[in-house]
Amino acid sequence: MAGKAMAGASESAAGSEASLQDHAGVAHYLCQLNALILTRHLALLMIEAQRHRGASMGVLAGNREFRSRVSQSQAVIQRYLAVVEQLNVQGGELIQPQQWLGIKRDWRALTDQWQSDAVMTNFEFHNHFIDSLLRLIWEIVSEARLVDAGGPDEGIARMVQNITLKLMPELLEDIARVRGLATHVCSLGGSQPEFDSRLVSLMHALSMNKEKLRIVSRALQHDTLRAVPTLPEILLHDHKLDQLQQTVNTRVNGATRIQVNSAELFEFATDVIDTYAQVIHDGVTFFRRRIERRLGCV
Repeated sequence: MAGKAMAGASESAAGSEASLQDHAGVAHYLCQLNALILTRHLALLMIEAQRHRGASMGVLAGNREFRSRVSQSQAVIQRYLAVVEQLNVQGGELIQPQQWLGIKRDWRALTDQWQSDAVMTNFEFHNHFIDSLLRLIWEIVSEARLVDAGGPDEGIARMVQNITLKLMPELLEDIARVRGLATHVCSLGGSQPEFDSRLVSLMHALSMNKEKLRIVSRALQHDTLRAVPTLPEILLHDHKLDQLQQTVNTRVNGATRIQVNSAELFEFATDVIDTYAQVIHDGVTFFRRRIERRLGCV
């Protein structure tokens, strides 16, 4: 009898331990899943804020054609802010409440009487807001521990995480800053020394980061390229970004009389950004499928 009792107790303890492990595994899965959902929506919010910056800089140059874009973008951003806030509450507040309040406060300050701001003040307010989103995305991704140290595919996963959820969002911001300032200059019809020097700096940063990503992409192994199918196609075979850079360098920056249509440049740059943004979404999809597969091993 004593032996049976001990065996039963042992089985009960083992069952309890397995139950605890299951619970911890499920909790970790849900945390990672919520982090990925938040990351995707924060990326969408960032891209829309970038679009708002470009359109508002067109308006501040006196181009009424961009007014409707600004109004539409503000409405979209308000919806994204509301969605991210609800996702965060439902997902266990991966974003600290005070941190989120600061982001919302920055957005209100940015849009409050923005039409009376100097153009570079408007530009820097947007830059600060978007930089906060970039930092937040990387904080959430890092804290979610999407890459397991010592795992069999650690190298691939770490590379995918770094490229899709850090380097690519940063490159998008480089492109978007160029779009914003170039849109303003094209709307003016001629450049000014203040804008020329800033465009030179922005173009240099863009070229450096683009080349960094292209070098990384060329060095990737086949398995990694297969994990992010859009990456090699965009970085190695898509030349629209090169065309955008050439246009800004030769026909906008330093030109006393600009023949480039500001709305067309804005749309062309937006197409480039939307194409490159697919790499971010591929990264989120890669990790979502990865944690779903691992859920079966919990």
